[in-house]
Amino acid sequence: MNESGPAIVGIRLENLKPEVRSYVQKLRASLQIVYDRYEVANRDELAAKVRKGEVGQEDTDKAIELLRAINDYGRKNDLPEEIKHVQEAYYAPRNIRSMEYKTNYRAVDGWEWEGKGICAIQSLPDGRIVTGDQEGEIRMWEKSDDGWQAERVGRHGGIFVALHALDDRIISGGGDSKIRIWKKIDDQWQESETMDAQGKVRFVQALPDGRIVQYGLDHALSIWKKSDGEWTRTMLGEFNNRGIDIRISPDGKIYAGHTRTMDVFSEQDGIWKRESLKPTKADINAFWPISDGRILLSTAGGTLGIYSKRADGKWDHEHVAGGINLMEDVQYLPDGRILLNVNPTIGPIIFEKRKRRWVKTEGIEDRGHMIGVFQPLEDGRIVTGGIVSPQQGWSQSFSGINLHEMHNSVRIWDGEPLQPKS
Repeated sequence: MNESGPAIVGIRLENLKPEVRSYVQKLRASLQIVYDRYEVANRDELAAKVRKGEVGQEDTDKAIELLRAINDYGRKNDLPEEIKHVQEAYYAPRNIRSMEYKTNYRAVDGWEWEGKGICAIQSLPDGRIVTGDQEGEIRMWEKSDDGWQAERVGRHGGIFVALHALDDRIISGGGDSKIRIWKKIDDQWQESETMDAQGKVRFVQALPDGRIVQYGLDHALSIWKKSDGEWTRTMLGEFNNRGIDIRISPDGKIYAGHTRTMDVFSEQDGIWKRESLKPTKADINAFWPISDGRILLSTAGGTLGIYSKRADGKWDHEHVAGGINLMEDVQYLPDGRILLNVNPTIGPIIFEKRKRRWVKTEGIEDRGHMIGVFQPLEDGRIVTGGIVSPQQGWSQSFSGINLHEMHNSVRIWDGEPLQPKS
């Protein structure tokens, strides 16, 4: 963006909180695209062209929305309504507001390199992709004319890594019982801060105010806060077994699913409260909290359903599918479809409700690529990470498979745009 950018509105970036500053920069960059399209330097020049009818209605509306949002930042610290969806996508990448409806998915891009499997993946708004693998390596990938090129970020000791990538930093946790914050300094990724997690870390995610949520094999859910340059850890809850899954909803609630219980942590006036839910008598395998209060849930017994709590405290259950073993991950998409990951061979599949009945509409499959993690994108694509056999396609079972001969694998899936069926 050119030097006229900071004069778009009267806001001094240095006066804003770091997380707010990042969004203002994003908004200004988007606004600058409109300015460049019409060859203007500021909002007054754009307004003059609007009055002459030289600016399209879509760009006019976009510029007005962006200007209003940027001005709102100058008056208050909370996020304006117009860009709350940006916040949700930024701090919880899988919480998308919309997703283009597509069908007939296939792998349109992908690459492999030596390793034992991808356990964390995140696609950034600018198209870069961050991966964390079972050996603790973190890489930033960017596509060039020569294909996807990796920039090494850093490494955790241990056998796995969890990560959350933001604009200017990457937060990671691993089997070495550390949480690390990586930043680019002098054009090189460097470890800028380290916290002792007191146990192997399986989940990390930043909150909009800069705090970090952690869950690990010490069976504790914790939150980190930085004050006066020091990070302090507050424990929210302990579990008597390994937590199955952790989710943070757009409204800031933290969901922890373990065995047959769903614990929901919510903050009120700085105090965290814990509510225990028991929507099913079966062991919870994976879940996704839906914005209307329902919970999409898969069980160790291979059933998939949507659970809703009644006023009398009992739970209603809407059956989606059964007989699906090893459901590793599930997500309820904005248009009501369900995306799930089933190992070892099927990969992501999509369920859709048609005439009051759930049916499988997509079975995304690549016998050479066993999927471990996925992220759906608003343009309808799906990014997945996993492992692949470099010699031959993945077999029907684990028998005869030597994991030392596996490679890390990333796939990008895309389909054909299609109007949803009623």
